[in-house]
Amino acid sequence: MKIRTSILAGVIVLLLLTGALGALSFLAAQAERERARSADQLMSSLKLAGQLRQSSDDLTRMARMYAATGDAKYRGHFMRILAVRNGDQPRPPDYGGIFWDRVLSGARELDDEGEPVALRVLMRRMGFTEAEFALLKKAEDNSNDLVDLEEIAMHAVVGRFADDDGKFTRDGPPDFDLARSIMFGSRYHAAKEIIMEPIDSFNRQIEERLRAEMNRLHLRSLKLANLQVLLAVLTGATMLAGLFQLRARVLAPLARLTRNANALRCRNYSARLDIRRQDEMGELGQTFNEMAEAIDEDIGNRDRAAAELREARDAAKQANRAKSEFLANMSHEIRTPMNGIMGMSELLMRTKLTRQQGEFTQTVYHCAETLLRLLNDIL
Repeated sequence: MKIRTSILAGVIVLLLLTGALGALSFLAAQAERERARSADQLMSSLKLAGQLRQSSDDLTRMARMYAATGDAKYRGHFMRILAVRNGDQPRPPDYGGIFWDRVLSGARELDDEGEPVALRVLMRRMGFTEAEFALLKKAEDNSNDLVDLEEIAMHAVVGRFADDDGKFTRDGPPDFDLARSIMFGSRYHAAKEIIMEPIDSFNRQIEERLRAEMNRLHLRSLKLANLQVLLAVLTGATMLAGLFQLRARVLAPLARLTRNANALRCRNYSARLDIRRQDEMGELGQTFNEMAEAIDEDIGNRDRAAAELREARDAAKQANRAKSEFLANMSHEIRTPMNGIMGMSELLMRTKLTRQQGEFTQTVYHCAETLLRLLNDIL
């Protein structure tokens, strides 16, 4: 396989693993958000159920204080609590908890801040199941039934009693004993228990449902986390394998190539690479070997040319020596006799010769002299 193909495949695998890891991270984060949302819903649901219970307790407290003291402000607070629960009065932003304790202590003034929304509407917005909503509705209906009993007690405080139709049209003296007996009697406590029982059932159901949902999301998060760890390990293993492949297929051949290149630089022209592969490094090794062979061949040609030049130089020197020897021999072997002929002819002309002999001798001398000049020009 080509190195570029291996690198491309490795990059694709790493991208796929990274993408899968990112997708798992997104799913894990989403599961955690859903789990947090379930936890928030659980807290909000329990808080909402607590508001229903708190409103019932606040109504009881205001009715009892009105039955005990006859102070009209407690009846006003009673009616305000009912109006807020039914959505007829604004629900303050800090409503719930110790809101009415702060009002009674004077630390909080009643105002019209907030949105008028019924408690039943808030329950519907929470997305409860029909069974859960039915329990809250039942508790609210029971609380409204208890309100009817509390209305009887508070009307008794002002001397107003119900007629045969259940309407408070009969007047009489205030009856605090009747009011207190109603508000603190066993019938009232029994009605109070009837209110609290569906609230407790609702709390158990909503807690079981949302905790089961959170446990499911927690298990999902654990599975996703395990998959993330697995993908991280696979990614690390892929990168490690890629590094080993890089070392075996690129770095090691490059090291051998560097050593052989240094050998060539040191005039070791027999250096060759032993890379028998069909990838880029194999092609590089083949190219290096061909280059080394070309350099070796060029060096051999140069050495042979230098040897031929040396042989030609030696042959020229030898020919020059032969020529010099020839010239020396010719100079000695030819000039000496010619000089002898000329000398003897000159000496002969100095003797007593006949006229004809003198001419012959002089002709010999001049011919020898001409021949000597010709030999000198030739040599």
